[in-house]
Amino acid sequence: MIDYDCVKCGACCVKHFNIPVLVEHVPLIDHRLKEYLINSPFQPGGYSLKQEGDIRRCLALEGELGVNVSCKAYEFRPPVCRNFTPGSDLCKRARREVLNIIE
Repeated sequence: MIDYDCVKCGACCVKHFNIPVLVEHVPLIDHRLKEYLINSPFQPGGYSLKQEGDIRRCLALEGELGVNVSCKAYEFRPPVCRNFTPGSDLCKRARREVLNIIE
């Protein structure tokens, strides 16, 4: 059985997955999350999490991908992050494309 250790991985927090905050979730956003958001280029009235660096990782992600990561916004992360399922097809895709982990 594969162990999907999110604190080690962090692949889902990388740009090419465009981490959106859907319009219907905007009223649920904690005010502390605002510093990590930009207006979404894909959905009017929505947001995306800011990215940084060469691989365009989420601004709230700290640490080294695939080794040890943590989220500065974990306590008040948006619904898209809360609902992400470790081991899902999207998780496996992120691990394959970001960390070159083939399962």
